Amino acid sequence: MKKYIILIYLIATFTLSCGSSAKLIEEPEDDKCILIGSIILEIEGYKNRYITAMEDIEVAIVGRYYSEGKEKSFGRWVRTDENGYFFIPNVPQGDFAIRGIQFTDISTGEIQIVNQLLDPTRDYYELNRGDIITLVGLRFDVASNQGVVNMKHNIFNLYTNELIDHKRVNELKDYKSVEGSLIYSSPVPLYFQEILQGTGWEKYLNMQY
Repeated sequence: MKKYIILIYLIATFTLSCGSSAKLIEEPEDDKCILIGSIILEIEGYKNRYITAMEDIEVAIVGRYYSEGKEKSFGRWVRTDENGYFFIPNVPQGDFAIRGIQFTDISTGEIQIVNQLLDPTRDYYELNRGDIITLVGLRFDVASNQGVVNMKHNIFNLYTNELIDHKRVNELKDYKSVEGSLIYSSPVPLYFQEILQGTGWEKYLNMQY
């Protein structure tokens, strides 16, 4: 019996170490930044659903930067954690935007919300009627600053009439969700100061205050 207990312990230790290794964070590279933010998706009556979603939301990030005197494009998908936060290490210094988000609900199915980021007269989010969200854009509203691209907290409200409201805020105080719960969230860099403590990104996050 003792041998079995030791074996189980070794297997558990190995599994945990592998899991930790899989979550190792890329250390900062020269002239690169860490992009951070959070998403709250409020479904308010769309297909008769009333839910607040934060976890497992796919976020499409696009950007523009310059390298060797030439303008270049950036595009990447990232998924939110259980608290609605996301990050991408080692993005180039430049300007960025949220191109769209994608979320799957058991009742509503797949929801895709996009901003065209092409035409100033159409600078709003809407339900995507196409098949995929392409990682392109011409309008970018968040610039890198001291090694960090802070996308802040982004609240998307999807209403019964399929209209979408988007708000970007620095922090949430007594925010009442559609499910009735109160959400308190400090500025996004504070969250990642804890998550990325001990990594090379910590000093950049500390510089945000």
